[in-house]
Amino acid sequence: MDKLKSKGKKNKVFGIFLATKGISAKLSGKKKGAICLILFLFLFSTYFTLSSSPNVGAQTTGEKLNDIKQKIADYQKVIAEKQSQIQSLQNEIAILDATVEQIRLQITQTQLQIDQTNADIAATEAEIALKEKEIRQKKKVLGELIKVLYRDSKSNVLELITTADNLSELLDRMEYNSIFQKKIADILGDVKNLKAELEEKKLALEQKKVELGNLLAQKKQEETELNQSIVAKQQILDQTQGEEDVFRKILSDLYLERASLTKKYNEQYGSGATAYPWGNPAAVDGSGNPIWFSDPWGFYVGECTSYVAWKRSTIGKPFRNTRPGAGSAYNWPNLARDQGYQVGGEPKVGAIMVFPRPLFPGDLWGHVAYVEAVNPNGTVEISEYNWAAKHTYSYRKNVVPSNYSAVFVY
Repeated sequence: MDKLKSKGKKNKVFGIFLATKGISAKLSGKKKGAICLILFLFLFSTYFTLSSSPNVGAQTTGEKLNDIKQKIADYQKVIAEKQSQIQSLQNEIAILDATVEQIRLQITQTQLQIDQTNADIAATEAEIALKEKEIRQKKKVLGELIKVLYRDSKSNVLELITTADNLSELLDRMEYNSIFQKKIADILGDVKNLKAELEEKKLALEQKKVELGNLLAQKKQEETELNQSIVAKQQILDQTQGEEDVFRKILSDLYLERASLTKKYNEQYGSGATAYPWGNPAAVDGSGNPIWFSDPWGFYVGECTSYVAWKRSTIGKPFRNTRPGAGSAYNWPNLARDQGYQVGGEPKVGAIMVFPRPLFPGDLWGHVAYVEAVNPNGTVEISEYNWAAKHTYSYRKNVVPSNYSAVFVY
């Protein structure tokens, strides 16, 4: 396309030249020379302008790479925000779930109390029935006693004296009547107290049953409202996770495009696998979401830092996060010095290749890789995580460290 445009520009200049040649043929002398000079300068200026004017709208490989890097940074930021929202929603749902479980336990306990109260009411009613039977029996005995007392009360003292065989019998009958009266009074008191006690107990149980019923209704209402809230939160969570999936797909495509553009450095991607235990991709939960936890060296799994820390451990040179909260790749030279490792500019097999930040606009983390081989021409072969695609292993060949201003940890 550029060659065609260049050819078109030259044709325009050639056309002007022919027109000039036709005009100059009709002139002579000084006029002809002056006009030719003017036309020559005009032609030269026109050709220079046409040949040097930029191809507007074209984008160089470097500009396109930077544009992709910026998009990657933007989408990484959006995904991080979505992950934060997802984590927040998951925490809220977990709290709501725990609250629901507590309320369900309270409902169960309340229902058990209601069942026990119902059992107590039934037992009290049975006890009342027995006591009423006992009362009826006592009333029967009381009736007999009252008859005897009434009969004796109809007799005057003279009759008691005349009917008694002796004074001792008279005294016994009088004492007997007195005992009858006391017995009657005791029975009447027992019946009255027993009835009042049972009625009070039954009333208390009925009141307790009402209170427990109200509590049960309240807890069930709370459970219903919490379940509705969980459903709403889950809908938001599903929507947010769906949005995250969309952005992850876009980000994945950008990683692939970036990977293709790194060919401008004549880098090549090799094949192969890794025994790294937390990835390809990184560990995920049942919904396919990354499980964020630290590896034995203090780095988040699935990241370039975790892979390189694991790789170094396989050669007996463990690399730990000596600065929690500041363990990003760009800061590894400082972490290396904390652990007594040397830092330099010469690549060596087994060294850590540190890519300073920013690798692209908005990059806050930098990058690290493991040097697998050093070639005679100064290029290196590296294994890494989180470069060609998110949380994915890759192997790159023909990498020029100076293209990234890289340093090495030995």
